[in-house]
Amino acid sequence: MKKTPVPQLIYANDCARLPAQDMSLLEAYAPFGTDILCMTRGLADLGYERREWGEMGHPLHETTREGALPTTSELRSKSLSVMFRNWHPGPLLFEVTADALAWRYSEALMLAIERIRHEPDPPARWPRKPSQMKPAGLPDPMLCPPEWCNAKSPPVCIDFEEPVFGEPGVELMPSSGTGWVMDPGQPLRQRAIPAEERDLPQCVHPNRCSGWRVPAGTEAGTLSFRIPALQVGMVAVCCGSKGCGRKFLEAGAQFLIDGTPPESPVAQHWADKCVQVQARFREPASDEAGRSVQLDILLPPMSESLPPVTHVFGL
Repeated sequence: MKKTPVPQLIYANDCARLPAQDMSLLEAYAPFGTDILCMTRGLADLGYERREWGEMGHPLHETTREGALPTTSELRSKSLSVMFRNWHPGPLLFEVTADALAWRYSEALMLAIERIRHEPDPPARWPRKPSQMKPAGLPDPMLCPPEWCNAKSPPVCIDFEEPVFGEPGVELMPSSGTGWVMDPGQPLRQRAIPAEERDLPQCVHPNRCSGWRVPAGTEAGTLSFRIPALQVGMVAVCCGSKGCGRKFLEAGAQFLIDGTPPESPVAQHWADKCVQVQARFREPASDEAGRSVQLDILLPPMSESLPPVTHVFGL
């Protein structure tokens, strides 16, 4: 589909005990290109067993290619040899995975070249812009909340965290937000990285939990968004830390839909990092184009600033 990549599921294990639900998902979507990569499966065939966090090396290597360089310090080499940092992959397992992907894609490229060589008219058989698949051509959802399941259009959203890719489906109104400021956030410093390495250029994490916030003691205006093509009428606002949905409600935040209170009760949602402003329209959208609404967020003056608003989305 347009601007929709083929999903690749990556598991930080050998998939020996892949849940039945995940297997069913793969079987349903594999014909459409969905792929799976199990990060330790090849190593498991060589006898690797994940024993403990911080384990260094696997049956083939004691460290990464960078770690093996004579210019790399012993501390850095040891750090790069880690297979797992808690439940996250470590540098050596990431290198194994990158190598597996590079090998797989190289094989695919060589196969494609070979097929093109023997095809009299490659552009006719493989057009540059293949026909797009329609959502109706996909199998029914395997797991879908019934209140959202029958929407004819996908959700729309805007994301203020960095980095973010693609085009937002929700519009920040240009005249809104007096008193609100864009908080760029701080570069994420991975706590699992040894302190001596955190300032190395290659170790600086690009993620920033940026978003819109109101500084303490500031008179906040209205932060407004245009949310198009809602089918169900669900509207939600998410913020930048656990429990922040509750904090917004306790602080007296107001949420308006087209200038009036929402049609359904405002509630915390999704691990309490979001506020569900509206569950659905009282009357469903009249046609497939859906209904466009304006969302306004208002905050009273506060002695302490709330976490930033990072996402707004609707369905």
